[in-house]
Amino acid sequence: MKRSPWVQAMLLTLVSSVIFGVGCGGSDKSNDPTPPAQTSTTPVSDASTATPGPNSGTALGETVNCEDSWKKYVALHPSGLLVNYATVSETKGGSGEVIQATQSTYEDKVQEANDGHVLSTRTTVIQGLPQPVVSKLDFTKSQFLLGCDKVNGALNGTPLDTSIQILEKSTQSITVPAGTFTTDFIRGNMGTGSTKFQNWSLQDGSTIVVKTILETSTDVGGGLMTGTITTELTKLARP
Repeated sequence: MKRSPWVQAMLLTLVSSVIFGVGCGGSDKSNDPTPPAQTSTTPVSDASTATPGPNSGTALGETVNCEDSWKKYVALHPSGLLVNYATVSETKGGSGEVIQATQSTYEDKVQEANDGHVLSTRTTVIQGLPQPVVSKLDFTKSQFLLGCDKVNGALNGTPLDTSIQILEKSTQSITVPAGTFTTDFIRGNMGTGSTKFQNWSLQDGSTIVVKTILETSTDVGGGLMTGTITTELTKLARP
């Protein structure tokens, strides 16, 4: 069966939820931080400038060829690929007051791409820090295949040890600082449902993330504290 674009987007959502979830501080290795599955859902407000496009709809039952998907991922993330992002993080108290707001930018450049891993250098500029932070992102084949297996399980309705609950998927056109792109859009919940995500990724086969929004809510001393992390693509340069 021919694989729909949103299936690839779903796979990369698992990837980007880890990469973007650590913020802009960088990470040498990404472990799966999501807690056990939960079935509760909460609607997510769409704060993007995206508009619906064609080819929306559901196509459950199809699965991903994980080995082929990894080969395609490596081919479309060659050495020299450069992506820049801007991230805005905001924390609000129970009455809606802004407790903390930070801005940061980062640049990811692929240094090495082969069958074993895709190694990138991340240079991050964080508001308030005097020097950029340079780190390595080593995304291995085993991490990719693990995420791919989770996607296949979700497509077949198999309960997972991690919760990625898809509430909406569609094709959308979205405008970010890097330009206007046609994307695969996915909206859903992670973990216990207190973390909500929206993810837009390129439809050109690379599934490079164009925009992502992570929303969290936490009960602190009887009051609800919410956090929003919005990341947008500001530059894309292929070798």
